[in-house]
Amino acid sequence: TNTIVYPQGWYTSDLFVLDELGMPSESQAVSSSTESHYGKSMLLQNTTINGGILVGLAITGQSFSTDFPPAFELTSKPSYLQGYYKFQPDNNDTGQIGVFLYKNGSLVGMGQLGFVSKVDEIRYFTVPINYFGLTPDSASIVVSCANFERPRGSQTKLWIDKLSFTNSIASKPKWQQDTRLY
Repeated sequence: TNTIVYPQGWYTSDLFVLDELGMPSESQAVSSSTESHYGKSMLLQNTTINGGILVGLAITGQSFSTDFPPAFELTSKPSYLQGYYKFQPDNNDTGQIGVFLYKNGSLVGMGQLGFVSKVDEIRYFTVPINYFGLTPDSASIVVSCANFERPRGSQTKLWIDKLSFTNSIASKPKWQQDTRLY
């Protein structure tokens, strides 16, 4: 019997399989890793289950939902979500991170960043947050190492570390040709 440690405060694809099948998947899609900028990171990786691909997916909160409902309290109006990442796509998979901000349960802001090119070292990233409403009172974050509706490769991996909200960029990012924002 193996002990599986699930990331605290996150609902993952592994917990979804456990809830739906009543037993843990054979290999973990979301786990802790020492490949990080600050001690430990969250590793999201595609795994094979019942002949299909289980995407490494983590959402703040207690369950999966297509609208990513509010999951934690937020008492400010941050300009960015920032953190560190490393990405190893398989078969042209694309990873993503999204942040959704709410006021009384209604969406008032959001930001998304796609990971498309291989990055072999831990790098800093920022997700600009666009607002179309009031100052938020809650938020939700979703991270995926591949398109969860159509994953392409069974070996895709994404490391995410040290997520935080900020109103300024820690350092000026060096925009490269392999960076795509959408």
